[in-house]
Amino acid sequence: MGMNYRVTVTFDLHDVPKEALEKVYDGVYAGLSEIGLARTAEAYGGEVAPLPESTVMGRFPGESAEKAAEKARSNVKKILKSLNLNYTFLITFGTGWKWSRTGASDLSG
Repeated sequence: MGMNYRVTVTFDLHDVPKEALEKVYDGVYAGLSEIGLARTAEAYGGEVAPLPESTVMGRFPGESAEKAAEKARSNVKKILKSLNLNYTFLITFGTGWKWSRTGASDLSG
């Protein structure tokens, strides 16, 4: 029986012309959305928070963290390669964790 793993992907795109940045990033986010990776973090209690630029998060099922990680890595790589992009990305996995957020409006502490 498999588990659901929380997946976070952060990425950089290289050599994208400035005038094409918005269109290229929109295409990347659309592809990542199709595999369940969103630009927001959703807590188990339902709270939703926007993520920093070039970061997406979602849940991936797998029999083990290794298998889920390989499936996510393969899918993300396929999306970026299909768009003919040069890239660097990092994927992290976890279960049973808590997130917190800080933003510009949180300057008091």
